[in-house]
This record gives sequence, structure tokens and C-alpha cells, in this order.
Amino acid sequence: MTNKKYLLGMLAMVLVFGVAFLGCDNPTNGGNSGTGTGIFGTWDSNDGGLSSTLIFNSNGTFQIYSSVSGWNDGVWSASGGFLTVNSPGVMSGSHSHSISGNTLTIHWSGSYTRTYSRRI
Repeated sequence: MTNKKYLLGMLAMVLVFGVAFLGCDNPTNGGNSGTGTGIFGTWDSNDGGLSSTLIFNSNGTFQIYSSVSGWNDGVWSASGGFLTVNSPGVMSGSHSHSISGNTLTIHWSGSYTRTYSRRI
């Protein structure tokens, strides 16, 4: 009986991890087909005199720096050309985005668009 419980527990874990792995979009390309280099890494912007930095980690977390609010943490995902971010008290929501070479363009809320350059 103990062996059956152990095997059922192991089977359940394998199924959960399998579904989680197979059900995820490929984040290496930021949800954009053909970008190749992906969204992972550090991106800097200085639009309109406001400097900001985004750091996208492969584990689905990110850090954002703004010259106004300093450093904040959050979680992210990308699928179908949309970047979904959640940093409590700072920003949240899904925003269209595109990557071309070392340029990331994010269309934030409303008509606000910001361009970031990959830090190399």
C-alpha cells in the first residue's frame, strides 16, 4: 500500500511538471516568431529624459529601474506578441511588443510607446 501511494505521488509530480513544461510558450523568443535572440537580458531606454532599465530573467522574473521610482521586481511572460508584466504597485497588464535585432519596443498603456536597446 505504501508503494502504491509513493508511485501515485511520483506519477502526479511527473504529470504536473509535464503539463507545465509542454503547456508553456517558448519564452526564449519573447513570444515573437523569428526573433532568435529573445527578450532575456538587460534593456536600457532614455526616452524623453527618463532613464529606465528592464532585466528579463529566464525564470519569469524581471527587475525594472526608473530614474523616478528606483528598482522594483516583478514577474513576466510573453506570448503571441504580448508581454504580460506584474510588478505590484508599479505596473501590470499585457502590452504588445516587438523585438528587432537589439531593439525592444513596448507599447505600454494607452498610446505610450517606449524603445529599449539591448545592453551588450
